[in-house]
Amino acid sequence: MAEKSTRRYDSALRRRQAEQNRRAILDAATTLFAERGWSVAVRDIADAAGTSIETIYAHFGSKPELLKQVLDVGVVGDDEPVALAERPEFTALSQGNP
Repeated sequence: MAEKSTRRYDSALRRRQAEQNRRAILDAATTLFAERGWSVAVRDIADAAGTSIETIYAHFGSKPELLKQVLDVGVVGDDEPVALAERPEFTALSQGNP
């Protein structure tokens, strides 16, 4: 009997849409955390981002993790998953004489 081959799902469009959703959530969360602080509801962030609460939790896991990501973007200027200490700009600070 022939082996059944499974096809791997791969969609560049879906990845772009997911990244756009993630960016919209971060933008909305940044604005709302700045305006209201911790008391902002995840529902309000979802409404402002044009997405669902479930999508926020799927991307970030929790409200504290979402706030951490907002702060990380604020510190380093992007949402790339690269630690601050591993960024070229940061390591350049340790070069040369004090």
